[in-house]
Amino acid sequence: MKNIVWLLIVLFISTGVYAQEKALTQAQFDAVHQGSLEAWSLDNWRGKPFRRIIITGSRLEGRPQTDYTSKSIVEYASPTDFRTVYESSLGAKKSKTESVRAGDKTYLRKDDGDWQNGTRQSPMEGVKPPPADKAASEDVEYKFLGTEKLGNQTAKVYAVHVKTKRINSADGQETIADTTTKYWFGEDGALLKTDMVAESRTGEKTYHTLVTQIWEADENIKIIAPTLNAAQQK
Repeated sequence: MKNIVWLLIVLFISTGVYAQEKALTQAQFDAVHQGSLEAWSLDNWRGKPFRRIIITGSRLEGRPQTDYTSKSIVEYASPTDFRTVYESSLGAKKSKTESVRAGDKTYLRKDDGDWQNGTRQSPMEGVKPPPADKAASEDVEYKFLGTEKLGNQTAKVYAVHVKTKRINSADGQETIADTTTKYWFGEDGALLKTDMVAESRTGEKTYHTLVTQIWEADENIKIIAPTLNAAQQK
């Protein structure tokens, strides 16, 4: 009997994320989420080099040739010194672009070609969904899932589950979407990671979308202007 009780206790602890799960109000979630990106704010730079990674994937059921993936990595040494690498693939078609901003100069290259002088650029702002028709109905749930290890930190994990129904104003077609986004907040309250998984159905088509974002501090990030070829140096 004692062994059974001990086993139950071990299982309870090992599944801590689920054992601590509880529903929240929007206000309770917003209180945690508000200001969580301050640690990574360029407008209020804290002198801490960091990296932001955005990974996306989308597919249409039954049409693998339309599968799309992308990955962008932006490394910030300061608000004016940063490096961006963006890779994407659509079916067999792949592309890669890179940019470096060092002070008041910008450098660009594509598919590992030669570096060229470029025009001034701002850091990537992330994935912005296209504008959509106003939801005909929406149901949102907020939850605290508990804690789990993320890298060398113990992160607090939250989830937001959204169910929506939209009507296309042009053709009247209905779209049903089911989206869950998980948030990991560090010990200092900074947002460390998000995972968004969505499924939407429009008529006979079902789309799947996945977006992961990761923020991480790295004191080793240094931005050095690349070497241009002879033609570019003239």
